[in-house]
Amino acid sequence: YNIGRRPLLIGSCIAASAALRAASIAANLQNGPLVVIFLCAFIAAVTLGLSTVSLLYASEVFPDRLRGRAMATSTTIFWLFSFILAEAFPFLKDHFKVTGVLDIFSLCSLFSALFCWLFVLESKDKSLSEIQDAFKKSSPISSFKIRRAFRSSPTKNKNSSSKESCGYSSTSIPPPPDEFTNLLSSSNKEEAGVLDDDDLATL
Repeated sequence: YNIGRRPLLIGSCIAASAALRAASIAANLQNGPLVVIFLCAFIAAVTLGLSTVSLLYASEVFPDRLRGRAMATSTTIFWLFSFILAEAFPFLKDHFKVTGVLDIFSLCSLFSALFCWLFVLESKDKSLSEIQDAFKKSSPISSFKIRRAFRSSPTKNKNSSSKESCGYSSTSIPPPPDEFTNLLSSSNKEEAGVLDDDDLATL
């Protein structure tokens, strides 16, 4: 069942925040088995969304000309900060204790869920060109509105793109000239037998 990137990212952040908060409470109660269980739940939540879908999503939103270098840079930063956090945990534990560190990480996960809800566009069933066009029209301020407008059906987008590829669209067809419209109206009146003097002069 394909539920999309955006729900997976938001759900992963919320589940990770809840698991860390529960682990903090269990650590405060000095219940070792519960701490292990909630930390395993945290790992599962991160694996289902943040650590996997984030890299997939990044590969979809980067422009074609920058995708290779941007993915290499983002992957390097991802693992670099993972290493820094792992090495900084003993230092943070000495200053904030284990419960304080878990609460800090829980708040970070919660803010990540808020960020995904506000600014992440759903890329499910969207082509790479459609995703990039949506990000070109968006900004950190307007992306929330762009995300709502981006929920159009894939069939509609496919039909519109096929029309544009053929070189025409509904807005590019010029209206008929007034002379043709008047002549067509006069022809209809002639068939109905209701021609007046102006119509006869036109014909």
